[in-house]
Amino acid sequence: MVWFFGRGSEVIRVETRIDSASGDYLVEVAKPDGAVETERFSDRDVFQQRLEAIEAQLQAQSYVQLGAEVLPPGWRGPFTS
Repeated sequence: MVWFFGRGSEVIRVETRIDSASGDYLVEVAKPDGAVETERFSDRDVFQQRLEAIEAQLQAQSYVQLGAEVLPPGWRGPFTS
């Protein structure tokens, strides 16, 4: 799943997926400056709490959700890192 958040001309992409090799939950945040941060979680509840914290942080920084897109499994090929 990918969410897009915008503020003025800035866009942040928040992507979630599951590592097929380990079963870990991944969240990747791509910032307007090109920096990408990836976090890994083995616990679904902790992963969900982190997503909620990211959304709250973006809202506190005046970002608004622009939309979301569900991506099909394997859209980038198997994720192994």
